[in-house]
Amino acid sequence: MIIAKNIGSWMNHSIAYIMEFTAGLITTITVQSKSSEAIIKLGTVTNESLSFFKERHIQAEYYKKLEESIKDCKEVI
Repeated sequence: MIIAKNIGSWMNHSIAYIMEFTAGLITTITVQSKSSEAIIKLGTVTNESLSFFKERHIQAEYYKKLEESIKDCKEVI
């Protein structure tokens, strides 16, 4: 027998709260993107194109983590 997971999420471009509802309990998982400070720590960027590339890479990592968190769910609300 397959037990369906009931998942709800609240998210924006930098943080996601994923709530799993099981047996009257709510478990919350937080998925967070690296901050813009992390981009600065990667090095001083004088090239705007390179800066944009780094920001997109960090954003892609965030969405990949989010995908991994909800991949076993049939439906997310």
